Amino acid sequence: MKNPHSMTPPHLSLRARFVCLPVIAALISALIAFGGVAQGQVTFLDAGFEGSSSLPVGWAQSQISGTSNWTIQGGGNGGEPAAAHGGSNNAFLFASNTNSNQSQLVSPAFDTTGYTNISLTFWHAQAAWSPDQDELKVFYSSNDGSTWTQLVNYTASVPNWTERSLAIPVVSANTRIKFEGNAKWGRGVCLDDIQVTGISATLSEVFVSATDAEASEVGSEPGTWTITRSGNTTGAVNVNFTLSGNATSGIDYNLDTTSPVSFAAGETTKVVTLTPVDDAVGSEAEEVATLTLGAGTGYVVGTASDDIAIYDDEGFDVNILIIGSTRDSGERHNSSVWWNAQKPAYTPTSEPFSPTEIGSQLQNIMDQDSQGSTNVHVEERYMSQSAILGSWTAYSYNLMSWFSYPYPADAEVARWANLRGEVGTEWDYVVLIGDPYTMEYTPGMYALGVSRIAKEVAKGTGELVLLMPWQHASSDSSVNHYKEVVYRAARSGGHKVAAGALAWQDCGSPAGGSHPTTAGAYIAASSIYSSIYNQSAAASNYSYSDANANTTFNTHTTNNSAPHYSGLMSFQSPYLMVDDKRREVHFSETGTSTEQGFKGKIKSAMTRSMVSAVDSPYNDKYDTNDPGSEALGWPTSNPMPIGFNYGRDGFSSEAVKKYMVNPAYWQAGFGYYYQQNTWPQTAEAANDIHIGLMHMHDNDLANRMLNEAPSARNIPVRTMWAQIHKLYPTLRPQRDGSGPHLSYNLDEA
Repeated sequence: MKNPHSMTPPHLSLRARFVCLPVIAALISALIAFGGVAQGQVTFLDAGFEGSSSLPVGWAQSQISGTSNWTIQGGGNGGEPAAAHGGSNNAFLFASNTNSNQSQLVSPAFDTTGYTNISLTFWHAQAAWSPDQDELKVFYSSNDGSTWTQLVNYTASVPNWTERSLAIPVVSANTRIKFEGNAKWGRGVCLDDIQVTGISATLSEVFVSATDAEASEVGSEPGTWTITRSGNTTGAVNVNFTLSGNATSGIDYNLDTTSPVSFAAGETTKVVTLTPVDDAVGSEAEEVATLTLGAGTGYVVGTASDDIAIYDDEGFDVNILIIGSTRDSGERHNSSVWWNAQKPAYTPTSEPFSPTEIGSQLQNIMDQDSQGSTNVHVEERYMSQSAILGSWTAYSYNLMSWFSYPYPADAEVARWANLRGEVGTEWDYVVLIGDPYTMEYTPGMYALGVSRIAKEVAKGTGELVLLMPWQHASSDSSVNHYKEVVYRAARSGGHKVAAGALAWQDCGSPAGGSHPTTAGAYIAASSIYSSIYNQSAAASNYSYSDANANTTFNTHTTNNSAPHYSGLMSFQSPYLMVDDKRREVHFSETGTSTEQGFKGKIKSAMTRSMVSAVDSPYNDKYDTNDPGSEALGWPTSNPMPIGFNYGRDGFSSEAVKKYMVNPAYWQAGFGYYYQQNTWPQTAEAANDIHIGLMHMHDNDLANRMLNEAPSARNIPVRTMWAQIHKLYPTLRPQRDGSGPHLSYNLDEA
């Protein structure tokens, strides 16, 4: 039992509970009306809870149950978290009993009419005090608080400050938000830095992306940027841009247009073409041109800049492409979306493993060795595209989503050609650095991305190298986990391994600061060098740490052919094989036409595998994950558990058709994210939408299934369609718009 005397003293609790913004009424009114106006972007609400022990002007609270109130203090109870997110104070709700102590915190009303993309962001923490857990619900009202709609329900422990971003799906002259905390003797519900923002509905939002990010002096092979606008596109607009980078316009390259780029009314895309100048300078290093969108009238800037690399034709002896990212997909799984009330997100501990300094260190090593002139290019995996089928956003984080990412239109085709060495540079080596979240939690998706990329690389002259990253200091993962994941993926495809994690460990695990640190980046670069040339990076005249280079080479020689795993992988993930060897498998579902479409294909596949599939005694005999208690006719006399059930996600469609998780009844519950209707779109747009939402749908559901281990299994419908689409690009992902129903080919998959 907890000792009440060990808690924060009561006289301190009032100062530590809730950080309020002491803003005078006039300033609150200004924030609500036009706070933070920048190019049509407005901040309707801004609460940081500083300078007072009272709630901000216009905010109110009311108790639903219990005796706890929202207060103002710095951090949470017992130092979890230790301080406010920003400034000195945050909002805080705490109770020293395990009863239900519900209290609502309600914002002032604000007017969002005339704006779009209304977004609520705030920072949140609610650490468990084992075994007790506080909870938080978030609501919005479009009628001044008369009725409320729930956006999200956080029920899991959140020990550290975590940024939340929620879309408010309506506009109203009397919008309010409400935070309903339930304090049950956890460390308290903490809120800070609350903002509601929007974009003027009269403006366009513009984005730039390097559609062809590789230009070459060979044949004056051009590169292209595509500038896209969304939102209000009815009027004409001139979009300003500037150029930067170590390549100089007019000397190293020419453009087919100058700033500003003019969009006619209704026009949504413009292409800016860069053509390299073929000079006589021998063995130049990679040059980069950066196009950055600037401020202007009639638009706001979304994705502001992107790069085009210009390659020399004077004879690099070695070309190395490194594919990695400064972002980690775990950051999206920390962000909550509206369905969290039904299926809470799993909060990961992964952090990005940046490729930037690794590329620089490898270039330094290669420039001063005896291998000849070298070009090392680092490709960033992260991309995003907003306003997909309404308010969805497409993301590219891991190798598989990067490989298939379809924005701007047809960008993936150029990406595949580049992997084959057909876009100005014939790569000698392609180095893959996986997304840490994917490697730590869903390693099968990492292996799939490796295999897809490997097939394209094999069509050219390049050789694949898998760099083994390592966990961040805050991660729950381990070097041994990364080792098994990378060696399994590499040896199944016959690829080289740069055993960076093992070398980092053998070099004393240098940590602190960036991830990796400069020392870690050198070790990673040395491991790549050793895997390619089978010698120590100390052979180069570039001397960062010969001792670490030699240790890294010893690690390479020791582990290159050593066994690192045996049997099937046992790591629990939503893609782990059940490994059921029975010749008669019983299964169930409670769905309708889409699930019936799956069923026929499931039975056909099992028949081809000489497995008897039995489903008729179980279908529609349950509404929850406890069929035996429902009196709906579940055959309780049959041996339990049966093989599996399958169904929808449970939060974007009818809950009764969802997959179930109860190992007493089913070995596994297979779930998939139900499809949005893309039938009214063109075939090209429908495919791009379906594939572009791979992260927001497949990967997000898989993340939530981590809370349902060991039984939940993910059916990555969008990921499977991406592979079908690459082979048969004219097919549509849906066969009609009345369900909508998935393609028969996808049913089969």
